[in-house]
Amino acid sequence: MTVDLVQPSTTHYNPACPNAGEPLTEIFTAASCINNPGHGGWAYTIRRTSANGQTLASATLSCSVADTTNNRMELVALCQALEGCETASAKVYCRAHYVRGNFIANLASWKANGWKTDKGKGIANPDLWQRLDKAASGLAITWAEASSPRQIARCDDACSAAQKAAQQSQQKL
Repeated sequence: MTVDLVQPSTTHYNPACPNAGEPLTEIFTAASCINNPGHGGWAYTIRRTSANGQTLASATLSCSVADTTNNRMELVALCQALEGCETASAKVYCRAHYVRGNFIANLASWKANGWKTDKGKGIANPDLWQRLDKAASGLAITWAEASSPRQIARCDDACSAAQKAAQQSQQKL
C-alpha cells in the first residue's frame, strides 16, 4: 500500500453545499485492471476539511491485486475510503457507473432480497457490496461529479495511482 501525504492547501468553501458548517470528507476513487480480469489496482484520494472548508488532511492511498476485475477494484477503493472516513458525511467522486449507479438504484433492494436481484438472481461481487453497505452505514453520502479543476485533478491523481498499482502487480509476477 502506498500513502502519499499532501500538505493542506487553501480552498474555497461553498456554504450552500450540503452539511454546510460541518466537517466533511471528500473521496475521489479510481480503479485499473490490466486485461480485465487480470492484474489490478485501486486508489482513492481523501481530503478532510474543517467546518469552514479548510483542508485538514489529504492523502492518496493505493494497492495492487494480482487477479481481479475492474469492478471489484472500484468497489474496494470506495470501501477502503469509507471505512477510514472520520466525519459524519462524505462527498464521493466516483467515475464508475457500476458503483455509483448500483449504490443509488439497487443497493437497498439487493440487501432486502438477500443480496439477490428483484428476479432472484445472485448479484456480482456480493461480498464487496455487503462490505460497502456496512462501510456506508451511518454516513451521509453525497455523490458528485468532478467539475472544478481541483476536483478533476484529484480524480486524475486517484486514477494514476490505481494504474500504477495495477502495473506494479503485473511486474511482481
